[in-house]
Amino acid sequence: MTHNRHYRIQEKYIAYHPIFIVSDDENKTAYILHYQHHKFGHQLVLMDSSGTVLMNIRHIVDRHQTYDIYVVDKNGHHNLLGVFRRIGRPWHHKFLVESVYGEHQIDRMGRLSHHKYEMMHDQQLIAKINAKDDKSDDLVSIEIVADVDVMKDPFILALVMVQQTL
Repeated sequence: MTHNRHYRIQEKYIAYHPIFIVSDDENKTAYILHYQHHKFGHQLVLMDSSGTVLMNIRHIVDRHQTYDIYVVDKNGHHNLLGVFRRIGRPWHHKFLVESVYGEHQIDRMGRLSHHKYEMMHDQQLIAKINAKDDKSDDLVSIEIVADVDVMKDPFILALVMVQQTL
């Protein structure tokens, strides 16, 4: 019997630069995200726990609140994996992702003051996101349903981090 997978994201600062540590159910570092600002916008770099770059998420400056998500292959080539957009009114916190995996949507659950979100793929729930945890210093906690391929976890976590930056 398989179980849902849980991840926690905590923010740390190293030399005034924010990094995000993604821990799994066993409290082991699974992924690391670097948040970088530069003159052409900002980007997130997703790495595995050994420091291998898996994805690069770039803010598209000429389009408001749009991000391109690239997977980085073993040769360092960037291949477009998907495009992340905020849709609707800013206070609704609704996001659409068009990717090679299909269309994903992230919606806030409840009123404007709620910090819980659901991620859907083809009208099926694939992850629950809690963007505020008063009981710990976690920035975000994520629960990915058991029947989602574990190989998609980095992609889902990258989407959550983009959603949190908007």
